[in-house]
Amino acid sequence: MGFHEKPMICFFRFLFKDQQKFMVSEKDVSLRIRTIRESKNYSQYYVAYKLNISQNTFSKIELGHVKLTVDHL
Repeated sequence: MGFHEKPMICFFRFLFKDQQKFMVSEKDVSLRIRTIRESKNYSQYYVAYKLNISQNTFSKIELGHVKLTVDHL
């Protein structure tokens, strides 16, 4: 394929080139979600409303108590 590879194939090859370097735990994802929300000065209630979920559920996501899947993200 080389130069003409589709962008996503190139991305995933790069992503998994050094698997340990790119491994992210669920806790890391939860912390990142919270950090981004706080950096934008959004409340949990606001983000939950935009995602059409309860504030309680969103809080559990930020705390890492809800198992996130690709579909949820």
